[in-house]
Amino acid sequence: LSGESYTTREPVADMVKQRLPASLRLAIFAMMIEATIGIGSGVLSARRRGSIADTITTIAAVVAGAIPVFVLGYLLTLVTGVYAFEHGWPEWARLPAISNNYDPDQWSLFIIPNLDQLELLIQPAVVLASVSTAIVARLTRTTMLEAQTADHVRTARAKGLREKTVSRRHVLRNALIPVVTFIGIDFGTIIGFAILTETVFQWPGLGSKVATAAGQSDLPVVLALSMVVMLIYGLMNLVVDISYAKLDPRIRLGGAK
Repeated sequence: LSGESYTTREPVADMVKQRLPASLRLAIFAMMIEATIGIGSGVLSARRRGSIADTITTIAAVVAGAIPVFVLGYLLTLVTGVYAFEHGWPEWARLPAISNNYDPDQWSLFIIPNLDQLELLIQPAVVLASVSTAIVARLTRTTMLEAQTADHVRTARAKGLREKTVSRRHVLRNALIPVVTFIGIDFGTIIGFAILTETVFQWPGLGSKVATAAGQSDLPVVLALSMVVMLIYGLMNLVVDISYAKLDPRIRLGGAK
């Protein structure tokens, strides 16, 4: 490639500083959906194994995991954008214009979004978290069922503890270790694979910028943004390793006796 293919007009560091908060906010909100709905439905499915709730949760997880992210994104934009506008749906049911309403100066990663900001986040976050939520639900169900047959769980039941206490303190805590591993690693994956979601919903984050830069053969931008994603991915792996000691008392970091 010749130097003429490089179309960068601003420093890459400034570009990352401007775009990274939008991608982090979207990824954090998607991870919250993934952890809340995925773990909750997985626990419900495991505790009521063989019931109607278990069947519905399993079918929903299989369907959600089978739909590609870009297909679900275009379906949502078609329904809440084109179809809702043509049939005069109420304003709250329509797809908001992100490119017109998003103001990076009014967004902070440490402040709970208001209703207007939540309206911008909800659809791309749901699409981004759809496949991961299905995987977390099925993984939680499997690990919960395996943990229920452990010796310490049978001992806890033999002592007369209530089933809710056994499920919360002894079953769920041990079952969450592989789930937390997946969610932590998936956070970096969400940021890296948010290209399609951010492009579909015109979200002003790293993913949409990578797509634009790749189409223009702007290699410095692609390499810089890819490096940011790799750093986030490595940081989340470190956070996951540290969290093991909190979930499982048998794991100690630092060489406990």
